[in-house]
Amino acid sequence: MRCSPRLLLPALLLSSSVTAHAEQLVGDYWIVHHQGDLGVNELFVADGDAAHIVDRPGGIQSLGVYQVYEKTGKKLTSYDVEIDCGKNRVRINDAQDFGVFNDWTPVKVSSKWQSQPDAWLARSRDFLCQPGERASMRHLGKMSPLAMIDESREVFSALGREQYKAAILKTIDDAFDRMAQQ
Repeated sequence: MRCSPRLLLPALLLSSSVTAHAEQLVGDYWIVHHQGDLGVNELFVADGDAAHIVDRPGGIQSLGVYQVYEKTGKKLTSYDVEIDCGKNRVRINDAQDFGVFNDWTPVKVSSKWQSQPDAWLARSRDFLCQPGERASMRHLGKMSPLAMIDESREVFSALGREQYKAAILKTIDDAFDRMAQQ
């Protein structure tokens, strides 16, 4: 089946303009936290580009943090994290899920300052307030958000190999332990 280029042109123009717009939004991405297990890993990636860190009144700064999922169902959750370095506190201002059908869905979050933040929030705070902590975080580099998602998939692939090896070694160790008891 042949399709006229005249019919495809609007779709091509639309997709290329969207791609060009996405390429202009280059961030400087860092993995600040990882959680999960084989096949269900999650990465928390902060955008450390100074142009994307917003200063708010009262010494508060806003940082974009993205939770990228290995498991299918949704691609990522985008968080607007507010950080007060002077008072060592953190909160989520806004969150949205980005689904596999490229749709954004608001996520209900508490915007209260966290007295005991989750590990990813604490690491996000440290990322901004203690730049020396970045040495213990993986730098993905400067790229578009779409490239960051692709790079995260590569990280998931490497994590999966390591987790699979660890599971095999644990099975072997358990077998040797059982043999020693007999």
